[in-house]
Amino acid sequence: MKRLGRAIRYRWLKVLRLKDSPVRVARGVACGVAAGAFPPMGQMVLAWFFALGLRGNIVAAVLATWWSNPFTYVPIYYLFYRFGLLFVDVNQLVFPVFAERIRELDGLDSCLSLGHDVFLPMMTGCILGACILGPLTYQLTYRALIRRKCVKRDAEVKA
Repeated sequence: MKRLGRAIRYRWLKVLRLKDSPVRVARGVACGVAAGAFPPMGQMVLAWFFALGLRGNIVAAVLATWWSNPFTYVPIYYLFYRFGLLFVDVNQLVFPVFAERIRELDGLDSCLSLGHDVFLPMMTGCILGACILGPLTYQLTYRALIRRKCVKRDAEVKA
């Protein structure tokens, strides 16, 4: 668990140290987090396209997709599935059954073969989750970058 915390902190510091404007880095992180909300096939490519379209930092976008990784994607997609169930009326699967079906994914075809009882609520939750997490992440990242820039500037003035 300690290694996971260090890995997260390392990636966050890499993002904070990118040589780009705070707006572009924050856009990139938001694009990566939004892309990470979708099923694992092609998240980095999706983040790259989002970042290109919104003129965000591509490196930040690719790094930010890693919040959804092989260790976390089953619980994350179950939460998105449950969120999607608020908008799509299908029979609900319990977590062990959902996890078993999700672990079998190996490409877009298998994702589509999940059936409407899993795929439709999960994708609804993923899309809505991306629409919420993207702007929220942008705001948090932008504020952190501005704060870091101000602290760095104050340290330079005192020196």
